[in-house]
Amino acid sequence: MTSPGRHFCVLLIFLLSPCVLASCNRVRDVDGLTSFPIDHVERDSISSQDTVLELGKFGFIYCEGSGLDGYDSLKVDASGQCDYIFGTDYTNWKAATFTLSRSEMIELCDTINDNKMMQLPAAYHAKVADGTQIIVKFLSNGVVKQIYCNNHFPAEVLSLRRLIQKKLIPRHSAEVAKSTSLGPGIPLEPEFKTE
Repeated sequence: MTSPGRHFCVLLIFLLSPCVLASCNRVRDVDGLTSFPIDHVERDSISSQDTVLELGKFGFIYCEGSGLDGYDSLKVDASGQCDYIFGTDYTNWKAATFTLSRSEMIELCDTINDNKMMQLPAAYHAKVADGTQIIVKFLSNGVVKQIYCNNHFPAEVLSLRRLIQKKLIPRHSAEVAKSTSLGPGIPLEPEFKTE
């Protein structure tokens, strides 16, 4: 027979193992996106500015997926015109267009400003070699601000993600249903056209 002290020591060693500690530190969003503990951030000069976006005067891009398999992306211009590219699997990509209403543009602008997203660091990195990335880009007054989230997703980015995935895109499900096939191949990450 084994002693209770030995069982306690084995249990303690198991609980303190790096694998178990890593899983305890992991945060799971309600939508199933796993955000691992942060390893490091990268700052940029824009992050230190107290910049807010003005309605009708900004562009916006949201991408989620991976550099290896491709990104679902939503690109919104200042008028609310949206280009939405999404994959039904990693080989069949589709594109849809729709226009956000003025109230939806206000909701998007308020979410960005309320979460002070223009002041966030340029990149968040977890110590994970594979997984999910979210890229958020803003264009305002000719300046592009980018936030790259590599397996670590701050609350501000998750708030924006919920707005996009739970409200904005579902409200335009009729237009999304009329999407056209882009065929095989990974679409490029969208960029802003700057003159």
